[in-house]
Amino acid sequence: MIPEGGDDIELRGEAPSFVQVKSRREHLGDYTESETAGHIEDLWNRSLGSAQRPQRLELVLERDVAGLSPLDDHPAIRSIEGPISERLSKFSGASDLLPGTSITVAASPQEWAISLIVDRLNCAPIAAQMCFAELLVRVGSLSDANGKLEARLARSSSIRHGGQLVSGIL
Repeated sequence: MIPEGGDDIELRGEAPSFVQVKSRREHLGDYTESETAGHIEDLWNRSLGSAQRPQRLELVLERDVAGLSPLDDHPAIRSIEGPISERLSKFSGASDLLPGTSITVAASPQEWAISLIVDRLNCAPIAAQMCFAELLVRVGSLSDANGKLEARLARSSSIRHGGQLVSGIL
């Protein structure tokens, strides 16, 4: 995981990924379809300009998108459909980029992360909260350092549990 690498978060591994994270104050309401499509186009442009082309592109939003069907599960991966899909279809190379692109809505990212840590590490919620707090410190420090570097020089972090790399937490 490389915070502020090729994007907000760059994940390297079997399927390199760029993750763009957007938060929004509650009084501003849901994201519009146009804003969402614009964020995806920006993500696509950054991926096309990257030396190491990511296979997966993910837009993570803290609020829902107006016009997209809400799902009951949280966080929920939303299909890229309707006006968003139509606008994106005009982007050069959209047919290649769209299948590897997703929108995830995580309304309570801290709760989601702690729950995920509990599930993956089979630990008590208080231990997961401590892991989450440590992860925030590490990611924040790396983000600060990487924000001043070229993407190719950015530093990364891995999460290990019992000597093994923990996949699926990030």
